[in-house]
Amino acid sequence: MSLLNPAALFLLLIALPITLLYVLRVRLRRVPVSSLMFWQKALADQPPRAFWQRFRHLASWLMTLLLLVLLTLSAVDIRMSSRSSRSQRLVLVLDVSSSMAARSRGTSRLDAARQAALQQIAELSDDDEAAVIAAGSAPVILCGITSHQPTLRRAIAEAEQTPGTGQLQDAILLAQRIAAGAARTSTGASSGEGTGRVVVFSDGCGEFQPHESVDWQTFGELQPNVGFTAFQVRRSPADPLGYELLLRVQNAADVSVTGRVEVERDGVPLDVIPISIAANGEWTQVISKLSAEGGQLRAELTALQFQVAPGVTAPEDGLVADNTAWALLPARPRQQVLLVSPGSLFVQKVLEANPLVDLTVWSELPERPVWPADTLVVLHELVPAVLPPNPLLVLDPRSGCDLWTLSGEVSDPVLETTQSESAWMRNVRLEQVLIPSASVLDFATPPQVLAEATGGVPLYAAVRRANAGPVLVLSIRFGGSDLAYRTVFPILVANAFNEFAGQRREVTSAFAAGETARLVLQDDKSPLPEGNSLSATRLFSLRAPTGNLQQLRATATSGEWQLVTEPLQETGIWEVSKLTEFVVNAAHQSEVDLRPAVAVSVADKPKTASSWLSGSTVTRWLSLLVLVVMAVEWALHQRRWLA
Repeated sequence: MSLLNPAALFLLLIALPITLLYVLRVRLRRVPVSSLMFWQKALADQPPRAFWQRFRHLASWLMTLLLLVLLTLSAVDIRMSSRSSRSQRLVLVLDVSSSMAARSRGTSRLDAARQAALQQIAELSDDDEAAVIAAGSAPVILCGITSHQPTLRRAIAEAEQTPGTGQLQDAILLAQRIAAGAARTSTGASSGEGTGRVVVFSDGCGEFQPHESVDWQTFGELQPNVGFTAFQVRRSPADPLGYELLLRVQNAADVSVTGRVEVERDGVPLDVIPISIAANGEWTQVISKLSAEGGQLRAELTALQFQVAPGVTAPEDGLVADNTAWALLPARPRQQVLLVSPGSLFVQKVLEANPLVDLTVWSELPERPVWPADTLVVLHELVPAVLPPNPLLVLDPRSGCDLWTLSGEVSDPVLETTQSESAWMRNVRLEQVLIPSASVLDFATPPQVLAEATGGVPLYAAVRRANAGPVLVLSIRFGGSDLAYRTVFPILVANAFNEFAGQRREVTSAFAAGETARLVLQDDKSPLPEGNSLSATRLFSLRAPTGNLQQLRATATSGEWQLVTEPLQETGIWEVSKLTEFVVNAAHQSEVDLRPAVAVSVADKPKTASSWLSGSTVTRWLSLLVLVVMAVEWALHQRRWLA
């Protein structure tokens, strides 16, 4: 037995004034009366008392002292323990992953785990110590080893729910190291034998391996759940207006489920898709849409209904957080394009077919051309001696310039290699194209060869220029070739225009909740300092989906600002200084399934005092006993037994 608050024993000193009040002599009041005959008889039976005389109300005095003793014992907080001198070192691991937000009977799993952890702390004695670790996207030590129970309780209350996966495996390893270190410190510092023990409060869901050396307390029922595991969007490589949505929904239940998937862009409904998923099944669908505008896409699961036997109440969806997912659709800006060609109907029609292109045509090359700014230039056959600084797509060049010289022509070239992983060559297949001839170009600087014929003849190459736009050169002669009539040619032109416009990412991926994001930012209003020093930094504002702002410092690297965020604990659309946006989703297959992934075994733990003798329970029993004694005293007083 130990006393958590021994200073409260000073409350027993209140017994002295209570006793004085019982033994003090009664001072009689002087009141004029008509006759003293009756009063003398009454007062003779109740003479004034001195403090050394017997107590007149001994039972009442004893009852009052009993109340004082009970209140004092309640204040000192008695802790019962059967460990004698053996101290205990606990490390409490609290799972705060998204699956712990599942509710049952009005209480979430995390709330139940908090209550169990608080009960564990309440059973500690004065010599016991504990630490608290939150197993979120990364293990976080909420409180180090301490015996101060208010600090431990406050740490448990501050454990916040996270929308992502919980790194329970790493948290357990960290807890074992802390427990082992605390046990060694305790053994070397005192004569008593210290023990280190890890207690995990989790629902058993997620990806982890069970540890037999720790104590497990599991929470939650086998709840069915349906949630998104993927929601992505990509622009079509061939259609300038087209984009595709990938939706994947998992049914983590032993019964089938029906419902709807509602998709909207910037609050405007796009589609409503009915779904039906078999037990423990998965639903996947790709949706094609058309729009030049970008925006924020939101998908939501609605009207979910689990199919159960007649007369059986259908369960509710276990987790609401994974019923919503977000994606970002990049906009397709309009492009000013200048075509310089002696006359090619097919090339012109390919460019005019792009609804995002505002086309201007020059049928001949002026002697002193004035090249319009912010315009993509397509040169077909006609090539000036000095190329303009604009981004250039050169088709079938018939003369040399400052970047290359024309050294001849090769007949029936055989395609040997292509750089299919390059963004310029995305979905471009030249193997089936008829190529009767191609120009042989000798470049002034080595280009990036995208397609090469036997003998090292470049058929398609990219040239990067300092302080000027890139140049793409397609040396295939169009005369006699079917390239301009095949679908590969519009795709090749669309790739070039997308790269010129800076649209390099085909699929806009989302970050998982709890991850850190590494972003590359470009701000024309705040260019990088001269010399591109690695020490150059700048503050950017990061806005969370709930509107919370935080300032993060980016560093200048390779001509760009690089920003690394902290773990992202909110799902939705994040914004960086109004320069770019990115998505954080809670969709994760391991967290959608609310059923325990593995069966955990509970290790043997040292026997503690009975739960009804734990510290907080003893205090409650004493408080209840105080109320009982007060009720008994009141009843005896009413019956004049304590009169």
